[in-house]
Amino acid sequence: FWGGHPSRPFEPLDRVIDRAVAATGLVIARTEIAGLRHANAGRIYDIVDATGAQTLFGLRPAALRTAIVAARPWVRDVEIIRDWPDRLRLVIYEREPFAVLHHTRDGKPYAVLIDATGARLSPVPAHAPPPLRQIFGANAAVAAARIVAEVEAHPEIAADVLAFEFVGSRRWTLHLRQGRHV
Repeated sequence: FWGGHPSRPFEPLDRVIDRAVAATGLVIARTEIAGLRHANAGRIYDIVDATGAQTLFGLRPAALRTAIVAARPWVRDVEIIRDWPDRLRLVIYEREPFAVLHHTRDGKPYAVLIDATGARLSPVPAHAPPPLRQIFGANAAVAAARIVAEVEAHPEIAADVLAFEFVGSRRWTLHLRQGRHV
């Protein structure tokens, strides 16, 4: 209620309070983002703006956190700090690239960065992948961390591995230097 009558029919009370506090001048004046290396800051600012909150009182941190993590594949988690009276700070914790997953899309080779859980992060050119583990095969993304850990426990073998191929969603083929397969 604003002035003894509903300000807008069926508007949530937290939005009414947010507008009332904003009218006093206590609006979010600064939004700072820390921890970014790969994610796009502009898109994160857009998500913050889309909340519609004008003040720190009207901000819903849990909903904002969920929206950022869901919308940005590189973001693993977000710490939201309301620095009273007018500053919002976001500390971004990004996923670490673990491997390059190779597969085909529409009959063409396609490569994407994945993290250790198999989450897809961003596409990479198939002809110029970064110097990370090379993973091939259907459903390989979710199973890759286990085989890589097992192979890396044996440094003499790990040094020769060029790529890991998941065959039939049940077994791995290791492609070694000089054309050998295990």
